[in-house]
Amino acid sequence: MKNPVASNLLMWIFLVGGFIAYSNLNQEEFPDIDFGIIQVSIPYLGATPEESETGVCLRLEESLEGIENIDTLTSTAREGGCDATLQLANGADLNRVLNDVKGNVDGITTFPTETEKPIYRAFSSTGNVMTMALSSETSDLNLKNVAEEIRDDLLDLPEVSQVNIEYIRPLEISIEVSEFTLRQYGLTLDQISRAISRASLDLPGGTIRTESGEILLRTKGQVYQGSEYEDIVVASYPDGSQLRLGEIATVRDDFAEGYLDARLDGTNSAIIDVMRVGNEDIVTSARQVRAFMASSELNLPEGMTLEIVTDLSVSTQTRIATVAKNAYTGLLLVLVILALFLRFKIAVWVAAGIPIAILGALIVFPAIGLTISSLTVMGFILVLGIVVDDAIVVGERIHAAEQKGLSKEDAAIEGTIEVSVPVIFGVLTTIAAFLPLLMQSGGFAAFSQVIGGTVVFCLIASLLESQLILPGHIAHRRTEGYFGDGSRAVVAWQNFQTRIADGMENFAENSYRRALRKVLKYRYAAWALATGVIMVVLALVISGRVIFQFMPSIEG
Repeated sequence: MKNPVASNLLMWIFLVGGFIAYSNLNQEEFPDIDFGIIQVSIPYLGATPEESETGVCLRLEESLEGIENIDTLTSTAREGGCDATLQLANGADLNRVLNDVKGNVDGITTFPTETEKPIYRAFSSTGNVMTMALSSETSDLNLKNVAEEIRDDLLDLPEVSQVNIEYIRPLEISIEVSEFTLRQYGLTLDQISRAISRASLDLPGGTIRTESGEILLRTKGQVYQGSEYEDIVVASYPDGSQLRLGEIATVRDDFAEGYLDARLDGTNSAIIDVMRVGNEDIVTSARQVRAFMASSELNLPEGMTLEIVTDLSVSTQTRIATVAKNAYTGLLLVLVILALFLRFKIAVWVAAGIPIAILGALIVFPAIGLTISSLTVMGFILVLGIVVDDAIVVGERIHAAEQKGLSKEDAAIEGTIEVSVPVIFGVLTTIAAFLPLLMQSGGFAAFSQVIGGTVVFCLIASLLESQLILPGHIAHRRTEGYFGDGSRAVVAWQNFQTRIADGMENFAENSYRRALRKVLKYRYAAWALATGVIMVVLALVISGRVIFQFMPSIEG
């Protein structure tokens, strides 16, 4: 109290540190969810579910049983293959377990020869940033080529790591041979398949060591286009003649079969989705994409346009701004209510504890992995009225000590010490009530830990503010000679405050005191009434009139 520099320094540490942390925090609508799921799919084309189970699933389960950090393993035998889903234990490293799974599955040598290469999927949290439509009255092949060029350019942006192209069928080379042709030349589909496999591959040929160094040998025979497949030799005859694939088969270098179409205002389009992965900031990613679209690097062919269909960064900022506006309104209401009953300057310093506590909590956000999201702002709103409680108690006690004739510094010391124990334990009990949210596990933990962490760290910062910062500010505030001192407006406000305070004291001394005496006199009746209310509430819950659901239903 004797040195106001210390309290001001701590306040500025909270304010500056909070602003710096806020400027470096990512913005997102909802936090990332760590699914902790790995899926392994092994195609076994033409096999029945029973054959998939005995030939693939059982061997797959045996290889995966010994891997650490797997909570549950579920395998499904289906027609044409087997799928295994692995639920990881809490806190398990997804990439490490995925590498262990790949090593074990790739080491299985007893799969049927007809099985294809395993397909691995690790479910990670991704979110859509922006959806764009590349439109033109041209062929799907031209759209696909330009869309892939745009995707490659977008992936070069610092805050973009995943871009998907949708509603464009994948390229496919189909080879069709009629049954009559197979009989005519005495061939089978298996012979043609093996001929294509032998001819279309790149094969290492070893190393030649020379005095000048080593020479790597490699045969390059991998084919990529339909015309190259037509030149593959299917059969050779004793007279030296050769039968090529193009002579007996119809080779089509086109898109895969099926209907997949997207149109924007009736124009043929390819959809480009920019995704957010990991700790990427949705607002920064969207800003970089827009800058790329406006730059000279985007050079589209004539008649082709690239338009933004949806931009979730705009909706995210709008939702966060809406929730933040509610927080500002709540802060203003708290300030008005405090000013009605406390001295205006005391009310201002008490209300200042709200932004100081919030910014103090933001300092630790980067260290614990929290971001600015709708849930974070909801947590701030939830704690808005709680963080000011301890400051109100301390400020009121200091004001009461001043009314007894103590100096401002002595009143600050006396008032703070008088209520320090109940204030500290009151905040600690509130923290204890929110600690279970921080201890949640599973998918819901990503939501509960954000709200719980926001509330807990705001409460800790508010406790430090009420015990170390607020008393110093109240003790060294100016009570005389300030701007407007003695003016009609200030005097009128003080008279209004006096009437409000007198009214509250009259209510406490008369109405509330009488009611309290009656409750204490008829304590058993009061206990019975409270017990009856509890029983009615329990009956509503047990009877099903009060239902439980994760999210409320929304009409429309």
